[in-house]
Amino acid sequence: YAVVANNESTTIALNNGTYNGKISSDGKGDIDVSGGTFSEVFDSKYLSDGTALYIPTGDGASGYVVAPTSGAPEGASVVAAVMDGKGYASITEAIAAINDTEQHTITLVDFDGSNDETVTGGGVFLGAGDKNIVIDFNGLTYNVNTLKGSAGTVNQLFHLEKGNTVTLKNGKIGVDEAVSKDVLMFIQNYSFLTLDNMTVDSSAFNDVNY
Repeated sequence: YAVVANNESTTIALNNGTYNGKISSDGKGDIDVSGGTFSEVFDSKYLSDGTALYIPTGDGASGYVVAPTSGAPEGASVVAAVMDGKGYASITEAIAAINDTEQHTITLVDFDGSNDETVTGGGVFLGAGDKNIVIDFNGLTYNVNTLKGSAGTVNQLFHLEKGNTVTLKNGKIGVDEAVSKDVLMFIQNYSFLTLDNMTVDSSAFNDVNY
């Protein structure tokens, strides 16, 4: 561990610096992160208001950087999902990193600085294959702002092709205003799909059939 708060009356403020290792309170005390470079993704509850956790780019870039949402590092992306301990800028990037048939869990995280239990990201297209993926929405609403689909039918939030095993759990699929007039399907599925504790509500969209 790089930082551990293990006393209920303790608050540790991390303003800058470099932290190699886990950041944890073990359920005791509090940690407030407003700046710094970190080797590992930490729990979003430690993130200070008005800041975000970014994946830096450029020569020599590594780890993750906390910076104000008003001053994001050039070219950096907010951490949107975590898989196997690594942060990714999108669900799609995490899926692309899977190159085997073992089960992998992609967990959505709220590191955009909004602290509103909603995150916004692109639609998901999973091509035919044999991947075994769990997408854990982590209690968040995922508002989709770009549509996916096959040629001529790019009007879907999630498009899951045959052969894959997919579980979506613990959250809600929402629609961002940017695509609200064009969405026709929430989930176009050909995979072995399980929905576990999900809210998928298309009742506000008259043209949505699935």
